[in-house]
Amino acid sequence: MPFKLVGEIGLKFFGKISASISHEIKNIMAIINENAGLIEDLTLMSEKGIPIDPERLKNISAKIIKQVARADTILKNMNKFAHSIDEPFGQIELGELISLVCGLSARFASMKGVNVEVNNIKTPIIIITNPFFMQTIIFRCINFTMDNCEKGKTVFITSKDNGNSATIAFGKLREFFESKENLNFPQKEEKILLNALKSEMILSLDTKELILNIPKDINK
Repeated sequence: MPFKLVGEIGLKFFGKISASISHEIKNIMAIINENAGLIEDLTLMSEKGIPIDPERLKNISAKIIKQVARADTILKNMNKFAHSIDEPFGQIELGELISLVCGLSARFASMKGVNVEVNNIKTPIIIITNPFFMQTIIFRCINFTMDNCEKGKTVFITSKDNGNSATIAFGKLREFFESKENLNFPQKEEKILLNALKSEMILSLDTKELILNIPKDINK
């Protein structure tokens, strides 16, 4: 296994996600700061004898509370993401991992004007794998599908338990592709990750999906 190349790919992914999270936190702080300024203005007006509109104050407070909750979600995702590199192998629930990567991808989806819908099965799918590299390949699949989804700009993600393996499907891809070669995916870095994860990737022209097949236990 080309550990150095896998590590470089993972490091780029870690940097990309960290930069995205820092941008989101910075935007949240800017919004909170703006609303704090409005509260200060209202306080100064009150000191001058100008009545404060309770409804306006309530709306400002609600906006701040909303941004604090948003920051809390982002930081919880960041914490889970950071701890995914603690161990080379671990037991994880696939649906939770997919949801985490979707959360980490939210800013990228927003920038591209794409919606992401996850339809995980109710029964947990437990797998043993490298959590960080699995997140990396799932993120790359989501990113590719976002760039190549059908009109309506929605990426649908579904997971399935196949016994000794599991499947994650990303769709639906646009109809104009006449062959798998036109999609030019997976490329070199994805192939390195797939090899490291003992997984395979299939582009289904019939269902217009990118399908990721992964082992339930990477050590077997």
